[in-house]
Amino acid sequence: MVKSRDDVPIRQQILEKGIVATMEDRNKSYGDPHIQLELSGAIKDLCRMFHANHSPRLISHAEWDSLDNVIQKLSRVVVGPEPGEDSYVDGAVYFAIAGECAARAKGQP
Repeated sequence: MVKSRDDVPIRQQILEKGIVATMEDRNKSYGDPHIQLELSGAIKDLCRMFHANHSPRLISHAEWDSLDNVIQKLSRVVVGPEPGEDSYVDGAVYFAIAGECAARAKGQP
């Protein structure tokens, strides 16, 4: 007996969509996630090390998280098969959000 989709728990539906996204479409568009995550992690480590050693300013968790997303998009572009416009757009958006977070940390609206 085949279950209707109404009988499939929502978490299973989410996981099934995630399998399709990470095993098919995502790999075709962006390449091997392991390589990108290695590059992204290395860049993040370098940024934090240089910040700790050379910058007197505090960076909020929100700003760091936004910058991490910029780095993730940068890594996709650097090692992905054929960068799509969406990676550049997403990177620009996250950089703008990082700027907003920095401004808010200074008390600016």
